[in-house]
Amino acid sequence: FITNTFNFIRNKKLHTITKKRGVILFGPPGNGKTTLISSLMGEISKNDEVSVILISATAFIKKGVSEFIDFVTTYLLPAIIVIEDFDLVAGDRKIGSSSIIGDILEMLDGVEKFNEPVVVLGTTNRFDIIDEAAVRPCRFDRRIEITYPKKAQIEEQWKKFGGIGNCPEIIL
Repeated sequence: FITNTFNFIRNKKLHTITKKRGVILFGPPGNGKTTLISSLMGEISKNDEVSVILISATAFIKKGVSEFIDFVTTYLLPAIIVIEDFDLVAGDRKIGSSSIIGDILEMLDGVEKFNEPVVVLGTTNRFDIIDEAAVRPCRFDRRIEITYPKKAQIEEQWKKFGGIGNCPEIIL
């Protein structure tokens, strides 16, 4: 996750190849995808001059893609854009999903003309219904599965971050 977001934004050499990167975080509901993004985005925005924009898919659909992308590319680059529930905007059109992924990809193609990079992160519980056009190379071609943590990992974090006494019983 860090390699595909922070290191991409910071590494100017990569920007000679492309100015955009698409990453999809997927996994079961409630496993911490949004929490992971929120905590790491807070860290990057403290140390780097990078805009971090979190938008739900439904808001993205209601407000319009082109206006949003125009605003970001005009005022907020470099940027990391997080689209929650990515499957709602990038659902497979073959199975009848109402998808605006074509609009999103078209607008993002225009990012190449700018001097600063953009990373677009999508989170979804339903990777299986993402349109194949979205996951082709040079689009949202980086996929990171976020699974539930193992009991030992939870206990380690409990101790590391000041848990007093034994870690509570965990049912996984």
